[in-house]
Amino acid sequence: MSLTLSGGRGSSEDTMALSTRYKLFGAAAACSIVLDQASKIYARASLPGESIRVPVIEGYFDWVLEYNTGSAFSLFSGGIGSRIFLSVVACVALAVIFWMVRGAKDSQRGMAVALGLMAGGALGNLIDRILFGRVTDFVLWHYGDHYWPVFNVADVALVFAVPLFLIFGYRAEKEDKAEAEAEAASEKSKKSKKSKKSKKK
Repeated sequence: MSLTLSGGRGSSEDTMALSTRYKLFGAAAACSIVLDQASKIYARASLPGESIRVPVIEGYFDWVLEYNTGSAFSLFSGGIGSRIFLSVVACVALAVIFWMVRGAKDSQRGMAVALGLMAGGALGNLIDRILFGRVTDFVLWHYGDHYWPVFNVADVALVFAVPLFLIFGYRAEKEDKAEAEAEAASEKSKKSKKSKKSKKK
């Protein structure tokens, strides 16, 4: 993944581009958090009770209220130790995400959206852990005897964010390589022209 620090250039153009990148990051994160928390409030208020399934698409998709002390998709459930550990991991992950946004190129807007979704997903579940000591999950997908772990909107944001991050990171790496090759070729051409001029003299 290619992330290049772009701060400190001082031009109005760079400042505007930087502002746009942060706006995209903030918008993606805010949308994820709002949708996640609103849907969880609705699930807690409207679903009949914990572990009671409400069919949405018979045989495939149910609402079911579950409280998860673990990580995404009800993984690593445990007690207070698990809650503290996962909260610390989320805080570290958020710090890394913010650092990556700050270090990304101004043109990496897709990367900013992906990182915003990551931050929103992480914050959505972290809010639950801090306020309630557990995460609200309510979406159950299943087919036949196979049941996917119960999840929520924050988990969905994280799942979408990861491939987006990889795709835009790969594109950024290719663009950086092409730019470096173009700069090297330009520098080589300049040196060649200077050499020819010096020979003529």
